[in-house]
This record gives sequence, C-alpha cells and structure tokens, in this order.
Amino acid sequence: MTDSVHFLRDDHGGPLGVVSVNAVNERGAILAFAAAVASNRPRDLEQLTQELVEEVGPREAGYVFAAALGTLVQDVLDPLLDVVEATGHPVRTKLAQTLQGMKAGR
Repeated sequence: MTDSVHFLRDDHGGPLGVVSVNAVNERGAILAFAAAVASNRPRDLEQLTQELVEEVGPREAGYVFAAALGTLVQDVLDPLLDVVEATGHPVRTKLAQTLQGMKAGR
C-alpha cells in the first residue's frame, strides 16, 4: 500500500506541514476500538484523548479524531446496530427520532 501524503495549509493558504493519511487512519482505527472497549469507563476515555493530544499535538489529533469517528460508526456501531435490530429493536428509528427532536430544540 502506498502512503497518501497531503500538505496542510493555514486559513490564509500558508504551509503548515504534511500529514500521512495512512498514519492518521491507522491511529484513528486504534483510537476507535480503544474507545469502544473503554466506552463504559469515562476516565479511560479521557486518558485516551489526553494521550493522543500529547503524542501528536492538537492539530493532528483533530484529524485522528475524525478518522476514529468514521471507523467507530462504520466498523463498530453499524454492525452492532444490525445485531440489535435483528432482534426486533428499531434502534435506528429511535435514534432518528431523537435527532429530529434535538434539531427541533435548537
């Protein structure tokens, strides 16, 4: 697999650095599964976040968090919801109703 490297720019188009998309995605996947394992332990979740920011810095951490969110939704939450819904519990419908209520309350 070839690495995809991108140049980062600031709000004015100035150079900030480079980022390896593969490294970000790999860190994001690790974070996603670590967060899923620690989902019932808030202190461990906070520690995961703190360690990531300390390791890569706040700017790159944002990219890793975004990658982790995608992995968490696609590879953890979606299959889990499939299993739950197969038992007759309409979880996605309930989530959609909750989302609609949240948007209405803005």
